[in-house]
Amino acid sequence: MVIAPIVGFVIGISSIAAGVYFGNLILILFGVLVLIATVVVKTNVKRVSALEVIIIDRGGNLIEKSGGYVFLIPILDAEKKRLPKEGRKFKIDLFEEELWFDLAGGGKITIHGAEVWLSINDGLELIKGDVDYEDRVRETAQSIIRGFINTITVKELQNMGKKNNNMKEIIQEDIQKEFGKEKYLEFHSFTFDNFDFDSETTAVNKKIHQAEAQIEVEEKNAKAAEKRAKANFHERLGDFIHQVAVSNAVSYSKAKEIIKQDPELQREMRSLYRNFRERELTDVTDIRVSGNEKKGEPSSLKKAIIEMITLMKGNASSGGGSGESKKKDKNKKKKKGTLILKGSDPDNPRKI
Repeated sequence: MVIAPIVGFVIGISSIAAGVYFGNLILILFGVLVLIATVVVKTNVKRVSALEVIIIDRGGNLIEKSGGYVFLIPILDAEKKRLPKEGRKFKIDLFEEELWFDLAGGGKITIHGAEVWLSINDGLELIKGDVDYEDRVRETAQSIIRGFINTITVKELQNMGKKNNNMKEIIQEDIQKEFGKEKYLEFHSFTFDNFDFDSETTAVNKKIHQAEAQIEVEEKNAKAAEKRAKANFHERLGDFIHQVAVSNAVSYSKAKEIIKQDPELQREMRSLYRNFRERELTDVTDIRVSGNEKKGEPSSLKKAIIEMITLMKGNASSGGGSGESKKKDKNKKKKKGTLILKGSDPDNPRKI
């Protein structure tokens, strides 16, 4: 069909030229008829792919022709629409130009490569009711997408996919519901390549991610510092109680009771606690506060010092920590026993 019009034009023009040259009217008329026939064929014969059908408007009535070569009757016929064959999946691009959608709470996104995949059940009836069905499909899908995006925030959008509720699946479900009402169109799927935030929203998100990353680093550092401080605390507390137990030849639990009753040991423990707090505990607890620890729940380090605080409560009611009590303590007879402190001579222990 590509060569036929060319051959027709060559024959027609050649016939007319020969008729003029020889003065033969018949050749001239033959050449004119060939040219007219060639133009008619070129204009009214349509090639239709095997994967599509053509809808023809014949004097106001729509008819459907399948693949191959279709001849349109001059004056009566006009090509109305070409459609994919019934049952064959095809796609419609949803955004012919870049569109931006507003997010709830501020920010905008644009979606790239958005498409819907459809198939036609009855092409002739579809075109009878809506010849520009693609525009209607496009507008409907855009409205559904806009309605969904307008109800979510930037944070919610970023978290999608973690809970098996990604944006693509939610929009696809909404489009499926809408196109489920169609008689002659069947919806199959909604797809898109990716989406982008506008420049302002991107800048804000970058700052948020940097802040969250910094908090995570600080929390990890705090946990490590807390772990080290807790280990040091238990070591010092354990050594102190162990020394009391050894010097009095009693058990670990009995040593705790001795500490509760002895003002001198209480002062030793308070000194140990103050030293520990000044050197390690303050920095660690400051970090833990900045790490947003759960309200109402003490940190593991605070739990670790409960034992020491409990031991220090032994003389609290009698005011063991006041100046007056200290003077009285000096006049009291000290409890017999021996406390071996680190660095002292085991053969000549200090009496307490």
